[in-house]
Amino acid sequence: LSERNSFVIYPNPTTGKFTVIFAGKDSHEVKIISGMGNIIEQKQSTGEFMEFDLSGFTKGIYVVQAFDNGTHRLISKKLIIQ
Repeated sequence: LSERNSFVIYPNPTTGKFTVIFAGKDSHEVKIISGMGNIIEQKQSTGEFMEFDLSGFTKGIYVVQAFDNGTHRLISKKLIIQ
């Protein structure tokens, strides 16, 4: 992972279960946002990866936002639930 792509989502697309993997060791605040703009999940990372299970949510496109508490950078990526 490069600094520019400080996290990846695997697998993407997903059926609901996925992992967010971070490049750095800083803590991150991660938000999952629906297509309507609602925050459906929000967690603080405690390591280099976080696991999520959105199996009960509607299929579609979501946004995963990660705020790096060390660099104060916010990066957003698309997540597709099939």
